[in-house]
Amino acid sequence: MVAGSFDVLSVSYATTGDVLSFATDFEQHCEGLSPALFGSIRFNSNLQQLSVSNAVINGPAAVFTVTLNPPADHSVSVNFSTADGTAIAGGDYNATLQTVVFAPGELAHTVAVGLLPEPAGAPAKKFFGKLSSPTGAPIWISQGIATLGANSD
Repeated sequence: MVAGSFDVLSVSYATTGDVLSFATDFEQHCEGLSPALFGSIRFNSNLQQLSVSNAVINGPAAVFTVTLNPPADHSVSVNFSTADGTAIAGGDYNATLQTVVFAPGELAHTVAVGLLPEPAGAPAKKFFGKLSSPTGAPIWISQGIATLGANSD
């Protein structure tokens, strides 16, 4: 099954009917999986979007970067939370829930998720960092992955 969306986020017209600005996001899903195709169309539009990166393992933490692009002239916030995959909160990492707040002009914040010690040779495991409940800007990329273990990709 193929499903998707085409969301018009903003549009403005001149009194003549000409389009002055336009912003849309679209995505296509196959069999309910992650978007196979996605993108944006912008014309004279400066719409801010929030995203989260895949984590970088930095010593005892998985560090996700939350970005706002382009920067806003107002405050923007979004909730960040972890979610289990093959790695489990309390056994492999510390569950994290926090609100990330962007002051006017800010582009990025990092969220460090504490990692718990793994036995040597443990198989690779994954967990997720997810964005939700934005204020002031929509979410573009809502989930990043943290890969733990000696055999991580």
